[in-house]
Amino acid sequence: MSRDKIIYIFSLFLAILLLYILISPLIRIEAKEKINLENVPLLFVKSIYGLNSSSSILCSSFEKDIEEDNVRQLIKELKETANILLNLSLSYEIGEGELGKRLRKASSSYSLVSLSAAEVANSSLEIDAAREEIEHALDLLLECKVYDALGYWRKAKPHVMMAREEISKALLDLSKVNKEDLLSKKHRKILGGRIEELTSISEMLEELVKLFDIVEKYPDAIEKLCYASKSGKCAQIPEGLKGKLAEALSKLCPCKGGRYGYEISKIKSLLKYLEEKQGNGGSGAGYGAPSSDD
Repeated sequence: MSRDKIIYIFSLFLAILLLYILISPLIRIEAKEKINLENVPLLFVKSIYGLNSSSSILCSSFEKDIEEDNVRQLIKELKETANILLNLSLSYEIGEGELGKRLRKASSSYSLVSLSAAEVANSSLEIDAAREEIEHALDLLLECKVYDALGYWRKAKPHVMMAREEISKALLDLSKVNKEDLLSKKHRKILGGRIEELTSISEMLEELVKLFDIVEKYPDAIEKLCYASKSGKCAQIPEGLKGKLAEALSKLCPCKGGRYGYEISKIKSLLKYLEEKQGNGGSGAGYGAPSSDD
């Protein structure tokens, strides 16, 4: 055998070996991700109860520490489930008949449920990181220590904004779920209940952000009004700020504030004090506050 032929055979062998090394991981991944159709109903259940669990964790994160490692593991599993179901929804592996069509549609909807559950779990990590700062900020605000309150709020705000974003993404994904594609009445009930709950939490965070946006914009005026409300003395608010501050405070909705409704209501009540103490005619004169907190 000639030297050139030996070199050619050796080069060909190396090329084949290199090709095998490159594609063998892909072959293993494909084999690993092959779906056992008997497990599909279990994935559906895992998705809907994942949403249930992540929503419960989110609610708990406003009150106490959550197990971060467990939540991160849950997020990983939910994303994996969402990916498997998304792939199944695009596959004809389950057949092209009516049953196959129904399973593909169900897989698409449950994939969205699982993805939204991961987003909700993500939001719980953000709230967990912000909870103590939020509580300190609100406590200090009611004590009229406005600038101290803002110091804590500025630490909490990035986490609150990220939590709002994750919840908004989850609600958007859930809005794309066709309830008729879910395989049981119980699953549809869980979905509806969690959408309602997440909507309320989203509104609560919106009111919290709105409150501190006002405080950040008018810190001196809020501080003066707060001390005045405690002492009963008239606060000296610049004339040019009165109307703007009254308008901003009137837009707060304690009824949507959830667990923060009390603090939001207390700050909104400064509007009444502003009218009573700052109006030309004493009590009742001024800016015409709404008759309720709605």
